[in-house]
Amino acid sequence: MNFFNIGPMELIVILTVALFVFGPQKLPGIARDLGRTVREFQAAAQTITNQVVTEIEAEASPPTPTQLSEAAAADVDAAPQE
Repeated sequence: MNFFNIGPMELIVILTVALFVFGPQKLPGIARDLGRTVREFQAAAQTITNQVVTEIEAEASPPTPTQLSEAAAADVDAAPQE
C-alpha cells in the first residue's frame, strides 16, 4: 500500500499521533468531516470536468442541418429591409 508516498508504518505513526492529539472521541468526527470534504471536492472536480468536455465536444462537432437552417433564418430576419 502506497498512499501519497506514505508507507504502512508511516501511516500507523500518523494515525497514532492523531489519536493522542485529538482523542478517541473527536477522531471519528474529524475523519467523517475530512471524508465529506474530499467527496465534495471530487464532485466539484467531476462537474467542472464534465462541463469542459461538453464544451469541447460542442465546439468540435459540426452543426446539424437544423442548426444551419435556424442560423440562416436568423440571418434573413436580421437583414435590413429596403
